[in-house]
Amino acid sequence: VPKGAMASRQPTEDEIRPLLNLGIDRAHAVAGLRAQQFRVNQAIDWCLTHPPQQQPAMSGGGGGGGSLKESDVVQLTSMGFSEAHARNALLLNNNNLQRATMWCIENPEKKEEKAKPAAPAAPSSSSSSNNNNNNNTGLTFGAMEEEEGDDGWGDAEEEEEEEEGGSEKKANKRAPISAEELEAIRKETLRRAKEAEKARKKKLMAQELERERRMRLLEEKAKAAASARAALREKREREMEAEGPEAIVKSLVAEYGVTRARESVTLLTRLFDKILQNPKAPKYRKIKLDNAKVHKLIVRPAGGVALLRCAGFRGENEASESKESGTILLPSTADLTKLQKCRQVIHATVHKRTSTCIPEMMRLLREDEKKRGEKFNPERALFAAMSLRALFANVVASGSPDAHVKVSLDFMSLDSASQIFRFRLRPVPRSVEIMKAMGYKLTRGYWRVTNPDMAVFEAAVADLSVEIGKMKPESPIYKAVYKLVKANSDGAAKTLVGVLMACMDKILEDPDNTKYQKLKLKALYRKTGPLDGGRQLLHKLGFRVDDIEEVALLRLTKKGAVDTSIISLRREELERSWAAALAALRRR
Repeated sequence: VPKGAMASRQPTEDEIRPLLNLGIDRAHAVAGLRAQQFRVNQAIDWCLTHPPQQQPAMSGGGGGGGSLKESDVVQLTSMGFSEAHARNALLLNNNNLQRATMWCIENPEKKEEKAKPAAPAAPSSSSSSNNNNNNNTGLTFGAMEEEEGDDGWGDAEEEEEEEEGGSEKKANKRAPISAEELEAIRKETLRRAKEAEKARKKKLMAQELERERRMRLLEEKAKAAASARAALREKREREMEAEGPEAIVKSLVAEYGVTRARESVTLLTRLFDKILQNPKAPKYRKIKLDNAKVHKLIVRPAGGVALLRCAGFRGENEASESKESGTILLPSTADLTKLQKCRQVIHATVHKRTSTCIPEMMRLLREDEKKRGEKFNPERALFAAMSLRALFANVVASGSPDAHVKVSLDFMSLDSASQIFRFRLRPVPRSVEIMKAMGYKLTRGYWRVTNPDMAVFEAAVADLSVEIGKMKPESPIYKAVYKLVKANSDGAAKTLVGVLMACMDKILEDPDNTKYQKLKLKALYRKTGPLDGGRQLLHKLGFRVDDIEEVALLRLTKKGAVDTSIISLRREELERSWAAALAALRRR
């Protein structure tokens, strides 16, 4: 049937009669049939679950099959039942309040059965007309059900019974645990927790015992190693004592380097001098080996205690002495002649100069430079010697105090493409020969020295310092400074030299900053006044004087860069020349 036609048609009496027999109001029955598209069974369910909002007051007994009494509904709802549940109970029990109450109690709302409503036991006067109509039409409610066939009420009851059976099974499965079972479970849980805690503590205790055992083993090994080292050291000290002080000092120099050996010998000679100057003072005869300086320079180096023994010292307790602790003293009956002889030997041995090729090579270098005639430049030979001294001094300074062979490669190598080598050393062939004589070899563009002899390098630095001192009177910077100091007052010359040193220091700190490469002469002369020889000194230091702008500009390389190496050398020579010129003038 089309939806429009179904919405416009009216229900027939045959469709309305089953709802009226259940006590449903006619208007409510018509609304239920229309809501459920005129299907009788669905309309009955709808009417039962959707009671009308307003129920007309009906006359008749409480047990009749008419409309529900609002007073009965209110009484049931006051007992705690919902309104829909109360109305359904009254309808199913023919408006009998007592049976409806029992039904609500036996059938809670969540497990409510949709029982088939029973036929009214005694039709009332209001329903007699309906019965007459039924007789007239020849149809009854039972006959209508037989004609329409099975309406599904039986299937619904069977499904509800199955649901109740399933809920009973679930309830049986979820049966509550008894108190005895709960107590047993609790005891078992506590027992397992105690066993786990006991096992954990046992494991921790085993780990702690194992750690203590390992620590004891390590301590025993450390003690054994210390005892072995002490015994070996004692044996070595005895052997070195038998060799004599000169052999001991040579061993110190070979193992720890000249610098460290000199520090140890200097401390020993100082202690010996105090004893020789105060032979009767007992405090100078006792030396505490646990003193920080004594322990570092005498006890730790192999051979330091042997030198004390060679001088006549003996330990108060040999065991403590072997452990590098306690004191060592010179007996009052000891012969001081032995002490004095030991002091002279060790001092002469450690301060003995090592011969080098520097003096002869520098003599040849000066002769080669003088053979150039007009091209002779004394500054070139001076700067070559200063560059060599700086190179060798770096090697000496980089030596480790504990092992002289551990030298940094950066200080032992010189890049052949560097400014120092290209502009200071290579133009003077004798300087390259000096490098080769000191052990330098050209490898992959670098001049390197391996396993340098620190004593030889220290002697070379000392010899170069002597040669540089000899060349100072021939230095152009020295001559310019000497002339400046001689022709002007000390204050004016000192001001100019101080300004030049500060300017060169700033250039070395920031070579790319051009403002430091310009010196304003007008402001400078305002402080010092006219200076005789100032222009010549600026020229020797690498500045070009511009008389128009009254400034002195620093000369740059062909590539427009600052030659920091030559500036550093000139700065050093300026400082030395200033001190030498003042000393020379004072002597005169």
